[in-house]
Amino acid sequence: MSKNLRWDAERQRWVSFPEPSGGAVSVRSVSAYPIRSFTVLGFLIALMLTAIFVLPGGILTADDSPDDKDDQEGQSVGGDVSGGAFEPDVEDPMTSPPEDAPTQDADEGEGEEGPAPDGYSVREDDQGFLLHVPEDWSRAEELSQDGVFKVFFTPNARRNFIQVRSFGPEVASPGRALERLENEAESLPGFDRKERNTGEGQGADGVLSYRYEHDAHGPFQVFARALLGEDGEVYAILSAGPEPEYNGVHGRFVGSAYSFRAVGDDRF
Repeated sequence: MSKNLRWDAERQRWVSFPEPSGGAVSVRSVSAYPIRSFTVLGFLIALMLTAIFVLPGGILTADDSPDDKDDQEGQSVGGDVSGGAFEPDVEDPMTSPPEDAPTQDADEGEGEEGPAPDGYSVREDDQGFLLHVPEDWSRAEELSQDGVFKVFFTPNARRNFIQVRSFGPEVASPGRALERLENEAESLPGFDRKERNTGEGQGADGVLSYRYEHDAHGPFQVFARALLGEDGEVYAILSAGPEPEYNGVHGRFVGSAYSFRAVGDDRF
């Protein structure tokens, strides 16, 4: 290569100086066009980056959008995606009761004496009432001249007993009956009223509980229920026994007092 070169501005190239005969000799290299070479190289790199980053993003947007992904997840658990809310296909048992659920008329069983619980028997008493009484308990009766009665059921000379009593025409409501019972009990030694509740209305049932000191059995517990019988008379059912036997006394009260029915002359 000749070292005598010069830039020919008109021809835009390097030429030998002096120029040999037969025309100019052009010498080309990458370094001869530094600006154009790097411009082409940069364009190629930019094109490659576009192909790498832009094209996969477009494919993802077209084929696997976030909304489509959510729909697939909702369908995978068996639900129905509608309006953005997931609703499982489960029937509400509260709004759709089983078809084989037993039904009962509102009046079914009313006025019929149910079977006595274990350890009790149904007594049809001569005074015109039905009552659940513990089995093998004996009966005793106290009758006044005006026809008011007290019927006792006991296994042991009234250490434990159930009593059914009437009041006569002067006591016309269960509330008045509870007043009568409490007034009579206030004279007992160590009397202590525990509870007295009467429901609303003239004929509503009432409940009284109290304790006192029995002269032979010590602390004594009494539960009483007053009610208006089916025959229009007011009655009271009492359960009593030693206070240390509280659970037994109360259990007999529940078992007997709420089974009472006044049947009058139609009892047999």
